[in-house]
Amino acid sequence: MRVKKQFVQDMRNHQNITSLPRCIGTASLALCVLSTITTSSIRADGPPLGYNPVSKVIGDDNMTSTLYGPATDRTSNCIWVDTGLSKAGFTAANGWNFTYASAADDAKVLADLKIDTYKAWVVNQPTFTDPGGTTYGGNFVNDEAGGAEFKLSFTPTVGDPLKGKTIHWIQGVDSAYRGGAYDIHLDAPASPTTPFYDQFSAAGQSYFYDNPGANEAEYEGNPVADAQFQVYLAVDNGKNGLINHDVTIYAGKWWGYRLTASEVPEPSEYGAMACFGLLAFAAYRKAKNQ
Repeated sequence: MRVKKQFVQDMRNHQNITSLPRCIGTASLALCVLSTITTSSIRADGPPLGYNPVSKVIGDDNMTSTLYGPATDRTSNCIWVDTGLSKAGFTAANGWNFTYASAADDAKVLADLKIDTYKAWVVNQPTFTDPGGTTYGGNFVNDEAGGAEFKLSFTPTVGDPLKGKTIHWIQGVDSAYRGGAYDIHLDAPASPTTPFYDQFSAAGQSYFYDNPGANEAEYEGNPVADAQFQVYLAVDNGKNGLINHDVTIYAGKWWGYRLTASEVPEPSEYGAMACFGLLAFAAYRKAKNQ
């Protein structure tokens, strides 16, 4: 079995994270599901796993990406965002304050927030070119990989509290890769200077886009990747006393994917299986005729 470098394109769909392989497995002559699935991150208040899966055989694996969905509305407090902001240092001590909008304002925002694309992908990561000409994605090509593609559009109408304001996007993540522990964090670059997704990735005043993924890298376990995201609209109201950034967080969406792999025989193994079958049949016929 080929040894591959582990590759994760998590959160920042233009920034790549690499590490060494965890293990090397041996090929099997039979179709089999890889080892035991690790603890799930499914929450009762979130979208269930099992939405619109896609599968494709590539190399010695059948890759399957399954969505959490349909994507659900998300309002009020978000533990993933709150935890991520704190871990990244966006705190009152550093001049940041975050509050959540009212239920009435959230309802108006959700009415103007639309899902344009929500689909799983395997083998080839899709690409997206933003209005400024920057292209994101496309890092996995003919690879034992998979993930999800998610795009929102936002057009505030009369009565929307965000109409006429400069909006931002904040995304919290709960994810695990190749047997690692689940980690809650903010979808922002390492050593960030901003918590806003749109200031480093594919999002703007009228849209949000993300296409996270990972490759199998001969991990020999499942899930290869399990990631859920909560993305919110936000407004930085500027300075308020000692606070330099007084931010209001509005409603958003909850989405995600799980990537699994099942091993399939390679062509040489099919040949070996055929030869074994012929030899077994010949031995059977000889014994029967004696």
